[in-house]
Amino acid sequence: MLKNRTSLISSNSARFRRLSRIRTETEEEGRSEVRQIVLMLLLHIVLAFVMQESELAATIHSVLVLGVGVWNALTGKSLTKLLPIIAYIVGSEVLWRMTDARIFWEFSKYSVVIILVIGLLKHRNIRGAIFPVFFFVLLIPSIILTINQVGFTRAAREAISFNLSGALTLTICAITFLNVKLTKNDVQQMIWALVYPITSIFIIALSSTIGSREIVFTPDSNFVTSGGYGPNQVSAILGLGSLLLGMMLLIAKKGKPRLLIILLAVSFIAQAILTFSRGGVVNVAISALVVIVQLILKPEKSFKRILFFLVIVLIIVFVVAPRLDDFTSGALSERYSDFDTTGRAEIIEADLELFEKNKLTGVGVGMSARFRRFMPGTAAHTEYSRLLAEHGIFGIVAIVLLIFMFVRAWFKAPDTISKAWTLSLSAWAFVEMSHAAMRVASIGFVFGWALCELQSGEAERVDAPKYFDEPEQWNQEALNQTYRGRRLIRSKRRSPRTS
Repeated sequence: MLKNRTSLISSNSARFRRLSRIRTETEEEGRSEVRQIVLMLLLHIVLAFVMQESELAATIHSVLVLGVGVWNALTGKSLTKLLPIIAYIVGSEVLWRMTDARIFWEFSKYSVVIILVIGLLKHRNIRGAIFPVFFFVLLIPSIILTINQVGFTRAAREAISFNLSGALTLTICAITFLNVKLTKNDVQQMIWALVYPITSIFIIALSSTIGSREIVFTPDSNFVTSGGYGPNQVSAILGLGSLLLGMMLLIAKKGKPRLLIILLAVSFIAQAILTFSRGGVVNVAISALVVIVQLILKPEKSFKRILFFLVIVLIIVFVVAPRLDDFTSGALSERYSDFDTTGRAEIIEADLELFEKNKLTGVGVGMSARFRRFMPGTAAHTEYSRLLAEHGIFGIVAIVLLIFMFVRAWFKAPDTISKAWTLSLSAWAFVEMSHAAMRVASIGFVFGWALCELQSGEAERVDAPKYFDEPEQWNQEALNQTYRGRRLIRSKRRSPRTS
């Protein structure tokens, strides 16, 4: 019996040594990862100033990123490996626009589509594409109406591209994410890839705010605190970065730079608030609310993770917001207490009138701006009313399909954290579409991401017994067995009756 126990102890000692070695390697990898993150953030701080001063640098950056994406799509074997590149492009879209890169307006959306289509064609075994494809097919008939009214002209091409490139991006992203399974490590890589260019946007907006001699805060959006570019898009992308960093705390392991994550998340949302564009902040507020409700209703073993997420929310509400209100001499609270929709409600009403008169097919892609009685010539700001006015009944079915895909993904999510991810990303996309249509590629990307299956566990480097659900439990048990075994050997050696 002692021989068997000694054999078990020897085996456990070997496991202990292996676990210790792996733990050391893991800690070193963690430190290396943190160094890489800090280096990339510093690089993008420098890049912000370079691109702000040079249109050529911004243009070269955009072309290089597209080239890297296409090369990886052609030579790589995994769709998952393309996603950080896609995230980087999505995060860079507003950066390229605000630094006047010499690229066409929808460059980012088409870049995402080209790279992912190449990856999907190589993937071959494509599944789950029927609903996203059907969503886009529903929008095609109205193209005929547009061409019939303005012909094969540049105006027709621009109207179709401006209004449908976002839907195309959503379709391709949805198909892609339905064909991958992301580990928590994959998700964190994607978030950091998105955060790097958002850091550049933040630096440009911050330097504009600090460098301005005098900032006059009015109840309107502020271009100075937005880095000289559209406050709506700057606020939206900064808010998205803050939300994803906050969500990262729900899945981040020990050793991750939590303090850095919290600092970045708070900084992004603070600058988004200062833009005085309410949309980006409202996106985050609603997304954070649904996450908190999901986690509280079914917390499982996620109390500590909830706590980290709540820390960010509490810092923003009770520390950052009051100080920003003081900084703006009360203009901030005045802005957020004003419920004026800046013409959006009137545009929605006019779009619904067009739908009433053209229920079957709508008026054609991009044509609502021509026929709308209110603010004619203004592009739609609400994707839902645009779908009704320009696509008719087909637009209604398209909206129903979006809701169906989200609900289906939520029910398929394996655990509370996964459901929280689906809820937060879907909420962000749906709210952003309600006030910014599909002007940015991030909407389609984030909605597609919401449909993805998030693996509840990581692939472990040590083979653990099946009856241990968590690697930490297995590692601790192995250590306990080794400790008990060593005590047994010492006690047997001391006993004269041991044979």
